[in-house]
Amino acid sequence: MDTYSIIVHRRALRDGQGYLIVDWDAKNAVPRWKANSRYDGDTGVTFHTDANDVPFMAVKYWRRDDILEDDYGALRRTIYLPDRIMFYRQDAAGVYGWRPIDAQEGPAVQWWTDTMQEGGNPLGLACIEFKNPSGESEIESIIGLQNALNKLVLDMLAAGDATGFQMLAVSYTQPLGGAVTDDDDETTDDLRIAPGRIIELGDGAKITNIPPGDLSQLLKAIDSITGFIAASTRTPQYYLRPFGGADVPSGEALKQLESALVSRATERQAQFATSWVEALRVGARLWLAMGGGGLDAEAGMSTTWDAAAVRNELYDTQVATGEQALGIPEEVLWQRRLGYSPSDVEEFKRMAARKAADNLANVVGALNIGNTGTAANGAGAGGATGQPNGEPAEAGV
Repeated sequence: MDTYSIIVHRRALRDGQGYLIVDWDAKNAVPRWKANSRYDGDTGVTFHTDANDVPFMAVKYWRRDDILEDDYGALRRTIYLPDRIMFYRQDAAGVYGWRPIDAQEGPAVQWWTDTMQEGGNPLGLACIEFKNPSGESEIESIIGLQNALNKLVLDMLAAGDATGFQMLAVSYTQPLGGAVTDDDDETTDDLRIAPGRIIELGDGAKITNIPPGDLSQLLKAIDSITGFIAASTRTPQYYLRPFGGADVPSGEALKQLESALVSRATERQAQFATSWVEALRVGARLWLAMGGGGLDAEAGMSTTWDAAAVRNELYDTQVATGEQALGIPEEVLWQRRLGYSPSDVEEFKRMAARKAADNLANVVGALNIGNTGTAANGAGAGGATGQPNGEPAEAGV
């Protein structure tokens, strides 16, 4: 899931939408997730919602990629509904339209219910959409700026070549036709420049160099375009430029510069959290439908994310210490301020409980040693005192 979460998030940011399809891994007998891209005109996923923006169908187009099969390259279509999955095919040449897959490939309809048969309770749409909050690609708006930046970089490389290997110009005191005769055809060859080569021209010729372009102006233009890209995407410029050393901000300055980027990340965490809950819920229902147990598929679920902001551990620790002095519970500080996961917090609590139990055992052991010494004298409070009638001694409390 860690791998597919990265893939589906990046596709959502790149294309505006990414998709996660839930199915059953028969080999390992567990649900699994597969990342898919938006339909590009040939393959990919189309997602359909009703007037209330509730998903009711998804369609995946894909091609057979087994080169050993007769229908290699044939286009396939899988339709996902909340209670069933339907499979269609075309031939490799696309001569005929869509038709259900052949029986040897499996059933054309797979029931997607808690009984895996018709009439059961639907498991829910097996295709989950991860939608960028804007619904659009993060990079589409800056493609033009990026193209301009690429062109400026090429211009700078060309200007750099001209600076290190300057072009020469030859001027004559008389018209060129009079200075160069048929016997002087090698004059242009003599202008070829190479290490150790000597340029030799006729009388009246003057050689000057053509000055290269001003690289500083190109660098300023590159900085300007980079600034436009940073402003358009709300990305700090030092992520887009080769900063280093003292140029890298830190502390409060870093926090202020990254506030817009952190806001973007937080927005997407909120947007994607609902999709992950739905993916896990459908997976849990599938697990139960396939005979698994130990899960409540309808239980409340939430998504825990790493902190979006760049962390300053020393600063966070100091703030947590101050908040603890105000009476904020340690569990809250561990998770919200210091960024530990719920499983980490539970482990910390278990370790604290074990430590408290060990301390209590040490105290009890020390008290027992003291009581034993008192009992030997026959008069210690709380110790074992012998009875005059020879009955066993009673243990002290």
